[in-house]
Amino acid sequence: MSLGLRSGWKRARFKILQTSLRSPVLWWRHRGLKPSDVFLGTFPRSGTHWLRFQLTEILSGEPVDFDRVDSMFVGRQGDAIGLLNGGARLINTHERYRPCYRKAIYLVRDIRDVAISLHAYQTGQQGKGYYHIPKGVKTFDDYLPLFLQGRLTHFGPWHDHVNSWLDSPIARDGNLLVLRFEDLRRNPVAELTKAVNFLGQNVDPAVIQRAVANNTVEKMREKEDHSQVLSQFFKQEHRFVRQGSAGGWRAKLTPSQIELINRYAGKTLERMGYPTETEASNPAKVAVVKSETTWVSPRQQTT
Repeated sequence: MSLGLRSGWKRARFKILQTSLRSPVLWWRHRGLKPSDVFLGTFPRSGTHWLRFQLTEILSGEPVDFDRVDSMFVGRQGDAIGLLNGGARLINTHERYRPCYRKAIYLVRDIRDVAISLHAYQTGQQGKGYYHIPKGVKTFDDYLPLFLQGRLTHFGPWHDHVNSWLDSPIARDGNLLVLRFEDLRRNPVAELTKAVNFLGQNVDPAVIQRAVANNTVEKMREKEDHSQVLSQFFKQEHRFVRQGSAGGWRAKLTPSQIELINRYAGKTLERMGYPTETEASNPAKVAVVKSETTWVSPRQQTT
């Protein structure tokens, strides 16, 4: 597909998904699911591609790049390859929890870093003409309230998205593994080992370590540079793979922006073990939260 057709299709798809046609489109996308399928759920700009690359390489035993990953681990389940035991498929979704999801890994990233990353993505070269950003939105201060209200993607507010998964039946019955992007950045081998064990796969630890080494931010950017799919579509100054930072919001958000985010998403931040606005102003408290806090599932809380 040419660059013009690709861009035109993405713009049309975005507009369609903002209308009442979204429901039948989602039904079509989710047709043909199998009870054994496992989902990787994420809100956009939460480290989706990074985790996809690592898991795909671990499960397939093959190196992957941007031009191959969608043929091995995709959101279009009709094309997905059975990488799990018994031919089960691992399928990516940005949707909130849906009853047809029987087992899933859910990756969460701090909303404050998500907001900054999504803003750069949506207003950069790759988002122009695709995402509908109202004309009056000129600054991040203009953008932030609309983002917090869930008006700039198909997937609703970040906090509603997270809570839909945390409150789901699969969270209560032990069929949901929640990972935090920040923990994955800090100790990727340990977090990926959790994921592999949750998927019931027997994998040599050396394979996990190799996948981590092959998919650092620097390696991912090299893959982006060499991609035939992405190289024409994304410009250097508006990369698809950005810094992948954890906690970078502290140096970028103003106190009023932090207060606004906390007003909308503070309870969910606390639920996920992230420092709140008050805690974020205390470096010692932040260090404790970052090093010691882990998310506990509803099932774990009742046992």
